[in-house]
Amino acid sequence: MSKAATCEGSGAAIGRWRLPAVMAFFALVLASLAPAPASADDDRRLRVMNQNLYAGSFFQEINAAKTPSEIIAAATLTYQHIVATRPAERAAVIAGEIARLRPDFVSLEQAAILRTGTAAPATAVTFDLLQTLLHELAARGVRYKTVAVTPGIDAEVPTALGFNIRLTLRDAMIVRADLLEEGHVKLSNLQVRHYIAASNDTEGYATIDVSWRGRQFRFVTTHFAVVSLAWSRKKEHSVSSLQPSAEPLLDSSTEAAPLRVATATSLSAPRTATDSVSSRTLLQK
Repeated sequence: MSKAATCEGSGAAIGRWRLPAVMAFFALVLASLAPAPASADDDRRLRVMNQNLYAGSFFQEINAAKTPSEIIAAATLTYQHIVATRPAERAAVIAGEIARLRPDFVSLEQAAILRTGTAAPATAVTFDLLQTLLHELAARGVRYKTVAVTPGIDAEVPTALGFNIRLTLRDAMIVRADLLEEGHVKLSNLQVRHYIAASNDTEGYATIDVSWRGRQFRFVTTHFAVVSLAWSRKKEHSVSSLQPSAEPLLDSSTEAAPLRVATATSLSAPRTATDSVSSRTLLQK
């Protein structure tokens, strides 16, 4: 056999070997980039997730409206768009991701409530993303408890559909219920505050001191919205502009000594249910 034939045969053999090897390599890389599910060594690691539930709109129409008729038309379009995003189904998908990863703490942004009614304040709940998420998690055998709620805008406007819509935006912290019930996590010094330099009076943050399996840190969550909802600046045209209120499960107290800080922040809302799902391991012995 000639040297050329030998080289050609060897090259073909190497090519056949390289293709599956390269494919296997890239499969390994992609697998390493995926968030790790819960494992047996979870007791040694703190897992924190940050998730934007997405209210269902970026509110461009509302922000652009200037006259009462424009506000009514914009509110109608916004309501229809929000409902078309199928909020309950999106929350179920997110619950599936959280149940798979089983983070200890989850920071939730835009945990919206949408209500309708023929008179202010509207009380008929179309959806409550936080309660739907908690229900879906419990149905999957992974219970979480709400430990803090940061109130956002709570505004109501009329539509051309014969009813008002009332949208309440909130951020929230939830923690795995079994960690609280078994004494692995102890919480104290809840702080819910609004930023002094915020563009409106509904932007803020929440902090809570955590004792986690004998280790102490402070968990901080906030949401910096890229697009500001302007309903609160249209009081003269809206049915009502309602001041936000919250009843956190823990009483706020004075500032405690500085602790190790674990943060969960986001800059904007995702467009789909699975966007911006992330889980981070922050502490490991």
